Amino acid sequence: PTSQALTSTAIERAQFLTMAESLPSSPPVTPLLLSDLRSSLIRQEETIIFALIERAQFKANKPVYVPGKLTTKLTAASEISFLDYFLEQNEKVCSLMRRYTAPEEHAFFPKDLPEPVIPLITYTESALHPTTININDRIRSLYVEKILPLVVQEGDDNHYGSSASADINALQAISKRVHYGK
Repeated sequence: PTSQALTSTAIERAQFLTMAESLPSSPPVTPLLLSDLRSSLIRQEETIIFALIERAQFKANKPVYVPGKLTTKLTAASEISFLDYFLEQNEKVCSLMRRYTAPEEHAFFPKDLPEPVIPLITYTESALHPTTININDRIRSLYVEKILPLVVQEGDDNHYGSSASADINALQAISKRVHYGK
């Protein structure tokens, strides 16, 4: 790379960081309306349905859920399932973007999440009261043991990454909806 390209990259990075620092840390306060809650719940339910439809494209692919069954260069030393490994890595990235600072968002693997790299939002008006309740272990278990068998065909089509990705979308949508109602 030329020094001009490096300088251009450094300038772009500085501009991005300046822009990120100028983002407001709190949204304006708006009144909490029942119609807004109803709309949010409907959207969340539609998201869950769509996520399950997306997951149904792939077969059961049971090796995705068995600890140590699918080993890759990244999971070789791991005693967790491919889904759990993929989900944990996804949550680390989402945590950087402050996803788990929202009252309705809860990580499946909350231990050792990195701090957000963008300014936090102060949630002043929320239908949700702060709580430490997190039932994601139960949600993940019910999803894999009860919901998936109802949605997917038995068998293995080797679409492990796509299956796990679709599972993560469904799990996060279900978690958000369940925790929104607490």
